[in-house]
Amino acid sequence: MVAPLHPVAEANERSPFGDLTPEHFYDRHGITHSSSFMRNARGMNIFTQSWLPIDHDNKQVMGIVCLVHGYTGESSWFLQLTAVAIAKQGFACCALDHQGHGFSDGLSTHITNIEPVLR
Repeated sequence: MVAPLHPVAEANERSPFGDLTPEHFYDRHGITHSSSFMRNARGMNIFTQSWLPIDHDNKQVMGIVCLVHGYTGESSWFLQLTAVAIAKQGFACCALDHQGHGFSDGLSTHITNIEPVLR
C-alpha cells in the first residue's frame, strides 16, 4: 500500500503515527527521524528533532526547513507530521520544543520576563 501524501491521514486520537510504530511509520514514508537534547544558556535541556529523506546520502537535499511551534504548541503531533510531509518532498526538516514546551525543561508556557524570549 502506498503511503498517503500527507501523513496526518494516518493519525488517530492516540498517536500521530496511527496504528503503526514510529519506526514503521517513518519507513513507510521514506523518512529517517532523530531526536536529542541540547543545553541552552540557562542550563535547561531543549528537545530537538530532525527528519530527512531516507535516500539523502545518495542525493542532495533540496534545502533545510526549520519548523517553529506557537505559544501553546510543541514539535510533536501535527508539526511532526508536517515535517514528514516536507521531508518526503526532499527537504531536511528540524524543530525544537521551546523552553517550557513539550519535552523541554522549564515551566509550561511561563514567561516571567519577555526580554530573554526576544534574544
